[in-house]
Amino acid sequence: MKATLANSVVANDDNADIIEFAQGIDFAPLFDHIRKTLTAYIEFETPVLAAAYNGDLHVKIESKSVLSQTGIFSHILKDCVVRNFGGGFFKSKAMGELDYSVTIVLSYEYEDGGRNSYKDGGRNSMDVTEARYYESTGWEFF
Repeated sequence: MKATLANSVVANDDNADIIEFAQGIDFAPLFDHIRKTLTAYIEFETPVLAAAYNGDLHVKIESKSVLSQTGIFSHILKDCVVRNFGGGFFKSKAMGELDYSVTIVLSYEYEDGGRNSYKDGGRNSMDVTEARYYESTGWEFF
């Protein structure tokens, strides 16, 4: 699965190489690695290459809801998805090529409903995996 280009991304001399690189990344091996790590089938949205508030390009990665797979925690969680947190495109000095680095997290909101005097809301997350994609060698997982 390849990333689509968000309407907000405008190619220019500064980012044309990143856009070309990003659109050549196959995210299927990353999604397979996440499924294997979590031992669950997770359906992902199409990744989207977008511009951050500061103009830097990033890829938005997000699954469809995984709340139904949270077992005994399903009654206290809401809006539970697998998504990227941070990451970006870098020019590797050692290899002299572009690479893409990303941290994948399980992101959720806690919903207590006042049963235990806890405040509802607030997004939390826990790391699932880290990965890096190199032009020459493909995906590497940590």
